[in-house]
Amino acid sequence: MPDEVVRTLTVDGVQYAYRRLCRPAPETEPIVLLGGVFQGLHGWHPIDTTLNEKADVITLDYLGDGTRASAQYISPAQASRAVAQAVDDLGADRINLLGYSYGSVIAHQYALRHPERIARLMLGGVPTGATPEQQPYAQAIAATIAEGDKAKVATLLVEIMLCMDPDVEVPHRDLVYRCLRRTLLRHLHSPHAMVGLQRSLNAEIAVTQDRLPSVPTLVFSGVHDTLTPVPQQRAFAESVDGCQFTVIDSADHLVILERPAEVADLALRHFTEGIGSCIRVGVRSESVP
Repeated sequence: MPDEVVRTLTVDGVQYAYRRLCRPAPETEPIVLLGGVFQGLHGWHPIDTTLNEKADVITLDYLGDGTRASAQYISPAQASRAVAQAVDDLGADRINLLGYSYGSVIAHQYALRHPERIARLMLGGVPTGATPEQQPYAQAIAATIAEGDKAKVATLLVEIMLCMDPDVEVPHRDLVYRCLRRTLLRHLHSPHAMVGLQRSLNAEIAVTQDRLPSVPTLVFSGVHDTLTPVPQQRAFAESVDGCQFTVIDSADHLVILERPAEVADLALRHFTEGIGSCIRVGVRSESVP
């Protein structure tokens, strides 16, 4: 088992924690993982253990994510300051940074402010703004939050994140559906979770239009992502100088749960500058203008 260190810090008067999986003689800079709103410190298995074979791996709990006794909404800009504080606390000159879904917005904010601290950047499931098709779901979630029906809220959240088209092949969709719904329901019973979720919905979280500095960047997406569709993510990748864009087959927005081996392999190759070499079947990389 790798050595594990958990540190508690405070930013803007709110406590948060980060976890470090230590690797003797690491082969690349520390890998910092920023995931979805409810992902938390221990939500990256088995990807974190695979990445830990090459580097120290750091995972974070988010400020005000609804899992602890604070209903305060913390913006991505504030969360990126928490990341900056954690990186300073690590004593790392530079990091490899992977942000997924909500975490990609935080990673984007951090990269804008601290490009000199990033060795390589990887963003997936990048929110670029709600599509017209998603508006009815968002309205239904808001109405159900107001009703206080946690079970229905959990169901709606899973259904907006998963590709529910029965004609589309997504591995282990039923299992992912059940596990994710159970996890979300557990979080929604935490103090202030429903309030925090509503504030997150009101914020319409998306990456800003600010142009990323020139750091080696990879954007990736599940091919059937209905929450952050492939065309939107490809367009975002085109706005980043020298960016590479990758699509992973048989996966949707929950690609990290559905294809963890492929995501981990992709990350290791990017973070060790081996992205140009042969990658796994079902992973398609392309350069974008």
